Amino acid sequence: MQCVRPAVAACGLPRGPLAGRPSRTAAPPARRISVKQHAASPPVDAAQDKLSNGGGPTQTPAAPAAPPAAHPVADCVIGPAVYALCVSLGEAKSTLPLSKMIPLGIAAGIYVGFGAMLAMSVGGNMPGAVASNPGLQKFLFGAYGFPTAILMVCVMGAELFTGNAAFCTMALREGRAKLGGVVKNLSVVWLANFVGAAALAATFWAAGQPAGATPGNLAVAKCSLPLTQAFVRAVLCNFLVCIAVIQGNAARSLASKFVGILLPLSCFASLGLEHSVANMFIITLGMLGGADVTFAQMMTTNIIPVTIGNFVGAAVVLGGIYGAAYGKKAAPAS
Repeated sequence: MQCVRPAVAACGLPRGPLAGRPSRTAAPPARRISVKQHAASPPVDAAQDKLSNGGGPTQTPAAPAAPPAAHPVADCVIGPAVYALCVSLGEAKSTLPLSKMIPLGIAAGIYVGFGAMLAMSVGGNMPGAVASNPGLQKFLFGAYGFPTAILMVCVMGAELFTGNAAFCTMALREGRAKLGGVVKNLSVVWLANFVGAAALAATFWAAGQPAGATPGNLAVAKCSLPLTQAFVRAVLCNFLVCIAVIQGNAARSLASKFVGILLPLSCFASLGLEHSVANMFIITLGMLGGADVTFAQMMTTNIIPVTIGNFVGAAVVLGGIYGAAYGKKAAPAS
């Protein structure tokens, strides 16, 4: 007779007298590990970590992604951005209050006067070079003084008539400035430049530093120019001066501002062109030193025609060229 074992319950535990007793092969109950014990436990080495992962490779967290490379910042703005910068500057200048316009205009006249005095003291006091090497003398006359003056104007934020003639008319052409504001700025700044330049000339004369005979000779020569020559030289002059002022404002670092100003400014001064604010200083200093020039002669034969020529060079020639190329009425790029 065959002995039949009792069926095993669905739960997998044996029935009979041993039911309910723990099996000798059953796993012991899990130990509870406190937080302190977990923190104090030694780190698992690489072999144990490999075994705990089923023999697979050690799981390491992914390295964080590198940040994107920063785009290099240009040292100056160029092309259409330069014209947009000029328009923005002209808009701001056309709404500048008189409380700022007048002192900043006087400051610009002083800066230009210092530049003219430096040019006459260095390049203008080289009689031997004038006879033996006139090119070197003209280069030194243009390279030292006037670039320093325009650098001070751009960095210190002064108001110069010759530069504003370009900025304000560009803003007017683009509808960003009103005619009344432009006329107000140019007229007030012109007068303030005259005050600053003449005051510095009187100060140098009182200090006993007239730069030799150069101011007197230049005063007579400038007031003896035919009106047509004075006007055309002024147009050419301010074309270059405005390029220097614009490049000085477009550059970001002091070194790049100086380079952008130096080249066109030294060109204008070395070529003997006519700048109205510089002439306000030079002719006034020459008159104080005894030059045979009256105030009426200074105004009618030089300052007024040179001022008109400077305005044409800035507003009509330079402003017209870049307004046609980059202004709102410019033809779209093909």
